Amino acid sequence: MSNIGLFLPRNALAKTDLRRDEPVQWLQEYEKDKPTRGLYRYQLVRVVRNDRMVDFTKELGPASAFPNASPSFTVLSLGEFTAEEIVDIADAHRDDRPSNDREPTDLIGEYRNELEEKQSLRARRSVFGPGITVVRSF
Repeated sequence: MSNIGLFLPRNALAKTDLRRDEPVQWLQEYEKDKPTRGLYRYQLVRVVRNDRMVDFTKELGPASAFPNASPSFTVLSLGEFTAEEIVDIADAHRDDRPSNDREPTDLIGEYRNELEEKQSLRARRSVFGPGITVVRSF
């Protein structure tokens, strides 16, 4: 079993580093003031080990190195993801930069499309075409 990075255990139950295949309850990233060094970003991972919850913390670096990341976020897993998967999810979320070159939303057009869809549903009109089939029946 291989370990993931420099996660440090926060309690005595964790004798080793965070392992890649451990089931994770949740992951949290947050910013915290580090005395004499300024605001730093941390990652906290809670895993299930030997039927007990064990917390691991990793210092990611100065908060200024993550200008587009939200100040904190939590990824809930409840054992669905392994440590490796949840760390990858958090990395993708943190690095996801908002795009300013999007087309503006056409609210009126969207509203008309929604009304048309509801009318088609009420009338039970089906749509058949290349690559799409919508059958409306009750």
